[in-house]
Amino acid sequence: MHVQGLHREALSQLVHARRDLPAARGYCRTYAQSPRQWQHHLLTLLDVLWAPDSREAGHPTGAGTAGEGPWRAACDDFALRLLQQHAARLDATEVMGVLPGHLSLASLQPVWAAMLPHHTHRMHEAQMRQGLARGDLTQAQQELLRMRGRRVVITQGRTCAASGQPVADRVFVVHPSNSVVLFGARREGELEHRCPLTGRDYHKLPLHPSEPIPSD
Repeated sequence: MHVQGLHREALSQLVHARRDLPAARGYCRTYAQSPRQWQHHLLTLLDVLWAPDSREAGHPTGAGTAGEGPWRAACDDFALRLLQQHAARLDATEVMGVLPGHLSLASLQPVWAAMLPHHTHRMHEAQMRQGLARGDLTQAQQELLRMRGRRVVITQGRTCAASGQPVADRVFVVHPSNSVVLFGARREGELEHRCPLTGRDYHKLPLHPSEPIPSD
């Protein structure tokens, strides 16, 4: 059986066999290794609370044993209180997936009143992050176009800024300062991202988009 199925079976035993609702809630907390896993366990518990007991479902009349009505009401009340208590940490869309059809709108009103502000806030926050990410991408694309628009003229007399050797037709790297360094010309221990002319470390002090780039 899948791990989530084992958790569901354990919660079903606590709810329908032992009828120990606080223990079922404690189980969700004890066996959650992350906030997201805790949410999954809590949603499973809500689904179990609203699912019919297998003994009740197997009864020939469907009426179940005596006292099932009050117990179902107790499960409903416990589930609604769980929703209100943890409204800030649950996703409203996922909760909609486990809500039963027999609950009245009046009973759900306090739940939605507690849950929707947090859901709306998370949506706005996600939209803001998406907008910032789009802005960063646009800025990076513009910077890439700017860097690609650079030109470097390699004349016969052009030498490597690190080794002093002629560049000629050898592979080279151009720094933002317009200094040319032959590939592999760095001495051992020298930083590839440090300009040999200015000493600027471009990892610690990256080039700003508004900073002019010299060109030949």
